[in-house]
Amino acid sequence: MNIAEAKPRFTVAIPTFERPAYLGRAVRSALIQTRIPDEVLVVHRRDDNETIMSFNELLNLPHGSLLRFVSVEEPGFLPPIWQAVRNCSGDVIVFLDDDAEAHQDWLDGSARSM
Repeated sequence: MNIAEAKPRFTVAIPTFERPAYLGRAVRSALIQTRIPDEVLVVHRRDDNETIMSFNELLNLPHGSLLRFVSVEEPGFLPPIWQAVRNCSGDVIVFLDDDAEAHQDWLDGSARSM
């Protein structure tokens, strides 16, 4: 296989804080893509107990085995972004807000534009 035929690995990173209901919808939208991501990385604050409790339920979703949970201690927008970059296993990392839902062909469109 040459480089042009190689299929890049996609990580969907979802930073979140205290919005487990929104997070559930965002995760579900990432897991039902026409091009299933190679991993979905949920980055949460270590003291966000509500999100921690709801994460275990998300593991039971179809493709829930693709979920990874990573924590940060620092508040703010950038610490979870950097933590996702440091912890992703994909060749391509895309970010999804925890209060957003991705259109079903979002990743497929990203892969085609590469």
